[in-house]
Amino acid sequence: MQHHTIINDDVRLHVTTHGSPAAPAIILLHGFPDNGHGWQQVATLLAADWYVIVPDGRGIYRSDAPSETSAYTIQHLVTDVLRIAEQLAPHRPVTLCGHDWGGVVAWAAVSLHPDRVARAVICNAPHPAVFLDALNHDTAQQHASRYISALRSEGFEERFAQNDYEIPLGAFASVPLTAHQKDALRAAWARPGRIRGALNWYRAADFAITGGTCDIPIPDGSIPIELLWGAHDGSLLVSLAERHRTTMPWLPIRVLPDADHWLPWTHPQQIFHQIVYTNDKQTTG
Repeated sequence: MQHHTIINDDVRLHVTTHGSPAAPAIILLHGFPDNGHGWQQVATLLAADWYVIVPDGRGIYRSDAPSETSAYTIQHLVTDVLRIAEQLAPHRPVTLCGHDWGGVVAWAAVSLHPDRVARAVICNAPHPAVFLDALNHDTAQQHASRYISALRSEGFEERFAQNDYEIPLGAFASVPLTAHQKDALRAAWARPGRIRGALNWYRAADFAITGGTCDIPIPDGSIPIELLWGAHDGSLLVSLAERHRTTMPWLPIRVLPDADHWLPWTHPQQIFHQIVYTNDKQTTG
């Protein structure tokens, strides 16, 4: 494993890489309240045949955490990924694999910069426009997404850290975390400014509130995308995955019947299979 610092908009992004730089490049994008370490199992599986690039998102763990909310718009998050690709895998499109918020960023990257992306595998993450539509019209998803209002509220940083990070650790309730893994997550959140940085992803997302706005277009299908979803995700309902069929009938959707939200932690083999099998299938035609 190699460590790198990539700078975008004067923000230093911490990135680890695994495997040979000559291999096909894939960037693994984590969700909330996780960091790049959540991809460890998947990265280990991929490293034999891929150049695996794993960033901590801006505001998260070992990456810089600007204090202003405006530094966390989806456009900034996408340009972070593009700059990482330019520096570590230049002159070639990259594969993106994103979970949760990382999947949202992967959707936006495909929609806004299809020339830079070879393919995307997205886990339990809606396209921003699809999410906004669900928040506006789906009562069940509105109810499941009530937590977003709390995360966006000023002062939630203090609640986030209460009782030794009881709230964010509770988000991982279905994951059999070891004591060491819990301590590592707490250490990441405890870095100065990192809780605010993580919450600012939500505060800057106008598409994550009922009646909000979204200027991320729906992709046209020219870039291969596969969507994986845990059937028992209580925050991002499986109906949200199915909602993509209305505007993207070409999109393959695979629902894992024994999974909930945390696929990189609980189902790394299934993600690995999706990446490798479909890549081989597309390569061979």
